[in-house]
Amino acid sequence: MHIEPLLRSIEDVLKMGFFFIPRFQRPYSWGEQQIEEFWQDCVVDQAESEYFIGSLVLYKEGGVHGIVDGQQRLTTVTMIICALRDAFFESDHKDLGNGLAQLIVRPNIDNKSQAVLASESTIPYFQSAIQKLPGTQPVEATSLEEKRLETSYAFVKSKIDEAVGGRSAHGGGNKGRNRALEKKLKDVRDRILGLKAVALTLENDVDAYTIFETLNTRGMDLELSDLFRTHFTKCIPQGNATTDQIRDKFDDLRKSFDLNARKLDDFILHFWLSKFAYTAKRKIYKQLKKVVKKGNAKQFFSEFLAAGELYLDITAPNRRKWKREELALADSLGALRLFRVEQPNPFVLAVFRAYQLKQIPLKTAKRAIAAVECFHFAFTAITSSRSSGGISQMFARHACAIAGLSSPQEIAREIDGLITKLNSKLPSRDEFIAEFRSLVASEKHTREKALVQYVLHKLSENQTGTAFDKARMTIEHLASQSGRGHAMKEEAVAEIGNLAWVSQDAQEDLGTKKIDAKIKILIKRGFWVDDSLQNHSGDWDKKAIRSRTDHLAALAYDQAWRI
Repeated sequence: MHIEPLLRSIEDVLKMGFFFIPRFQRPYSWGEQQIEEFWQDCVVDQAESEYFIGSLVLYKEGGVHGIVDGQQRLTTVTMIICALRDAFFESDHKDLGNGLAQLIVRPNIDNKSQAVLASESTIPYFQSAIQKLPGTQPVEATSLEEKRLETSYAFVKSKIDEAVGGRSAHGGGNKGRNRALEKKLKDVRDRILGLKAVALTLENDVDAYTIFETLNTRGMDLELSDLFRTHFTKCIPQGNATTDQIRDKFDDLRKSFDLNARKLDDFILHFWLSKFAYTAKRKIYKQLKKVVKKGNAKQFFSEFLAAGELYLDITAPNRRKWKREELALADSLGALRLFRVEQPNPFVLAVFRAYQLKQIPLKTAKRAIAAVECFHFAFTAITSSRSSGGISQMFARHACAIAGLSSPQEIAREIDGLITKLNSKLPSRDEFIAEFRSLVASEKHTREKALVQYVLHKLSENQTGTAFDKARMTIEHLASQSGRGHAMKEEAVAEIGNLAWVSQDAQEDLGTKKIDAKIKILIKRGFWVDDSLQNHSGDWDKKAIRSRTDHLAALAYDQAWRI
């Protein structure tokens, strides 16, 4: 293994040749907080000592350098240089702008313009909108990755404006002011180009990954996805035809997670906990290296990819076309997303994996996921109970146990064991009813509207056996939100005891009629009317609303969400 560890300025690094960020890595820049901290230290404070940005791990491939570690730093520096180039051009210092442009785009051996830093996954946006590679047309940022670059680039430009006191303040044709702007821009430029980094250049990517792991063994806040990708790539022999396929597939999976606004690292953690003994996130990579070797890397990677697609189905259920008989599963998964819970994901993944492998029937899978939904409705959505970590470990232990079983009877018994534990951890009935009263929805109280809709729909379906089309249903306030016909405070009007679940077209019939007339219309139209509402007599006031709220809470706890 040949290593060239040299301390270089960023200007010298960029003059080394052309660089590329492999498809399976992310060309993100630093985020705004990191840029802010860097800018304060490097530009604003104007420290006399050289500013060191760490080591860059590179490898040679043809006439270019692949980047194993340092892609975010080089992307950020390139963006700053691009913004400085534009600032020089905009202030009519074209020679200075052209000087910087050579560090962004320059002729290759065929005398064609080539970006000094190329990214295989964001070529259209990064090269056309930021680097402004000749011959490209600016494109709009569309992917999550491109929008992050767009946001960071706008932030960098704002920091340059701050550093020079605003370009407009130096304009107006005044030569003295223009010279002051030129000096400030050159000061910023020199600080950036003078950044120091240790460039470690390896002769191949396998050696580079080995160095990357060694450098980042301690104290670095690396993402699991980076480490997993590194290990999978290292376990595939160099030159094997499947190497590029694995890189492409890993990159495709990452894009799918970005597209569905899900975190790949969350999946990796939950995937691991669904197969292996419970462990802390920081220890998973160490275990990965023990479990995945060259001999089983391909098979493990295939399982990893399949689990990734399945994980997206359970955490973004709208992406999947569910069979009619699976719609109850989709509803339960949608509820878990509504509750914003992540703890049961290893268990849910294990159950779905068993269902997909036909180890358990649909009925067993539905019972398992419905139990999780009912538990977290009471434990998380209503009472906001806190767990010290025991809940997560409980789900992970049962997930791991399911992964080691194959018979439907054994898996069903494992699910029964979890359900027994879930029942034992439910909040008390009195606590549930007390917290249920806080469910409100109105024009002024919108934060819990989706949860209230979910509750009304589920209660209606449970009590009537009829599943109304949720897309056609809406919330009706029995006592009008306008205050017409009553003198109640807005909080009482928004309380769930004052709400009914009706079709949108029925709202015109209901209008601002009195409670007795509304009840008759609801019954006639076939909507659910609970006993508390059907038997109501007298004024529809705050006391009556609270009484119905408690009645609905009892129905929810005893029947609709009973595990």
